[in-house]
Amino acid sequence: MKINKIALPEYPNVLKSVRNGFDAVTNHLILLLFPIGFDLVLWFAPHLRITALIEGVIAEMNEMSALLSPDFGERIEVGQEIWMIAAERINLFIALRSFPVGIFSLFTSILPVENPLGNPIFWDISQLSIAVTISLVLFLAGLALGSLYFSSVRQAALFDEVKWLTILREWPRFSIQSFLLRCHKNLLQVLRKTASYYDLDYFSIVGRSSSIVWGLPTN
Repeated sequence: MKINKIALPEYPNVLKSVRNGFDAVTNHLILLLFPIGFDLVLWFAPHLRITALIEGVIAEMNEMSALLSPDFGERIEVGQEIWMIAAERINLFIALRSFPVGIFSLFTSILPVENPLGNPIFWDISQLSIAVTISLVLFLAGLALGSLYFSSVRQAALFDEVKWLTILREWPRFSIQSFLLRCHKNLLQVLRKTASYYDLDYFSIVGRSSSIVWGLPTN
């Protein structure tokens, strides 16, 4: 009896994937322009602040503290200090990071207020609807740029070359996949909390939701 041997694919290796991605970036230094450019935007570009919105929240908290116990008022004062520190550093351009699919940046965790040239320009947004709209637009732009970045790293890691025409041609498809991945991640978080609250079978719900999102057959 003749037995045909089937060559099984190699098991995924996280360390190998990380090493290949690192080698791809070091061999194609042009890929470093993505994170470097993002950091330069956060450092030198105008900062989109929401200081007026935070100050409005603090004013409402002060009005509430007058009606509550002194202990609760002291806690509100501590919270106000934290909010004011956050107001000085929050920059809506960090929405371009669009985690988990986004360009890496060192300054998203630091949020610098000054740069080597001095203080950047500060634009304060006083309306919540405008701040939410700007954050959403920047987030979607971050997903698109992150898809372009990871697509170029993928091609450099697999083929040791970067063909920009091919990457740009596949860019819309990868951007849609990144958007669906983010939506699916948010959906899983909602389902987890819902299943925990109503004591439901989380894994069964996740399996059905994944089938619906990615078009897989369900039993």
